[in-house]
Order: sequence, then C-alpha cells, then structure tokens
Amino acid sequence: MFWLKNMWRDNNVFKRLTVKKVLEVASYGNHGASYPIKVLANDNHVWLLKTVYNNTLVAEGCCHVFPEILVYLIACYTNIEPFLQEMALIEVTTNTILMAESALEQNSEPNEQALRNLRNSVGTNFAVKWLDDAEKPADLEKLSNILVNATILTDAI
Repeated sequence: MFWLKNMWRDNNVFKRLTVKKVLEVASYGNHGASYPIKVLANDNHVWLLKTVYNNTLVAEGCCHVFPEILVYLIACYTNIEPFLQEMALIEVTTNTILMAESALEQNSEPNEQALRNLRNSVGTNFAVKWLDDAEKPADLEKLSNILVNATILTDAI
C-alpha cells in the first residue's frame, strides 16, 4: 500500500469540485442502480455524478467512494491509465439537492430515483468527466482485448 499512499500524495489525482448547476439524469439507456446525474461543476465542465443507491451498506462516516478511488489508483499504477477518463470528487450539499429538486422533473421514475439517491449522497461523491459524443460500441467484437480485459478487471475490483 506504500505506492497507493505515495500516488495519492504526489499526483494530486482528483480535482475537488462543487456543483454549480444540476442538468439532468443521464439518459443512456440502462441507468444503473445509482441513476447518475449530469452536473455542471465549478470548473465549468460537465461531469457525470455517481450517487449512492443504497446507503444501508455504508457504515456511518465511511467513505462510500473508496472502491472507485482504489480502482482508479490501481488502474493508474498498473498502466491501464490510457483508458481512463478524467475523474473528480464532487461535494454534494443541501444546496445541490435543492438545485436538483428544481431542475429534475419529478413525475418520472428515473428522476425520482436519482433524487432519492442524491439525498443519500450528501458529502463527497465520485464523478467522471462527461464525454459529449460518447456512445456504446455497436460491435463489442471490434474492441481491443486490452481494453476489454482492463474494463472487466477494473469493474470486478
């Protein structure tokens, strides 16, 4: 774990941001359990904010973003890094929740679930920089084995 401590200290791996504006729940088909939310952060970039789906598994005071941070650092250390998007830690506050309640239409199930998750997510959360033109690959067979294996490995961790 020595390398992990040094990497965290020396590389200042993650930006620490706040939410400037809540945009929408990500609409890329299957939302996943966390119903991530697109937000404009105080760095004027759009980020995909991962929220807490079920906080019953998170001990009081425990950092629920620890698995994402650990996997990102392991990926950097093991040279999977070229495949990684920019990541950040975004602070969710009461003000963030108020912005979301105003911005998200409350008569759709994805938006209502995203709001419930956001309310469970006060504090530090994990975010990925939004890629405007990204889409799911049409043919998974065309992806390189290196990318597929790296993705499976980091997801499994």
